[in-house]
Amino acid sequence: MRGGVPRTRAYASVALSLGLLYLAALFVAAGFLPFALSSGGFNGWMLFLLALPLGVVMLHHAVLARMVSVVEKLTRRTIHFEIPQWRDSLVLVARYVPTWFFVGTATWAVARSLTPDASYPKVMFATVLSWTAGFLAVPVPAGAGIREAVLTASSGLDGGVAAATAIVARILFVLVDVIGAAICAPIAGRKRGGARVGPVPRHDEPVVIH
Repeated sequence: MRGGVPRTRAYASVALSLGLLYLAALFVAAGFLPFALSSGGFNGWMLFLLALPLGVVMLHHAVLARMVSVVEKLTRRTIHFEIPQWRDSLVLVARYVPTWFFVGTATWAVARSLTPDASYPKVMFATVLSWTAGFLAVPVPAGAGIREAVLTASSGLDGGVAAATAIVARILFVLVDVIGAAICAPIAGRKRGGARVGPVPRHDEPVVIH
């Protein structure tokens, strides 16, 4: 159990949330792709954008239900998880989009502090693509090295400036995570006692699709 939520439901919810988050990143990167192509041309890292149509299809409730069924058979465990309708999932993806504008803008601000030549559209594209590439590179912890390589190749910045931007931005985001956790963890702990969760389904209940 995780705060009163069954382990399988908690893990499935986190996995879906991450999928929605990075699918939103792919949409943002695709929107800024013309700016990257107009000046820097094509590079191999842009192929990660091919995950966008695949992700949209995999988000369909029927596809998710099939995936959950396969995982249940492989693990021999029932996954108590309410699969959202496709349109509801796409709405959630849209709500994640502003997050990536904040991430990209913060990274551009770091680059702009190092050089006046930092292009907002190109740095935005490179930043969001780099985070997505780091996430999809599953064996690499936190996308270490991948995010920096993508940013250097796609941002249009000088190699040294791009590397410094990537490193400083990563440190700043880590600090924000640490500070946020330090502030929010005690608050969440105090409220946990009064938290309510939905009823825990019986082990014989099937996965619900609305």
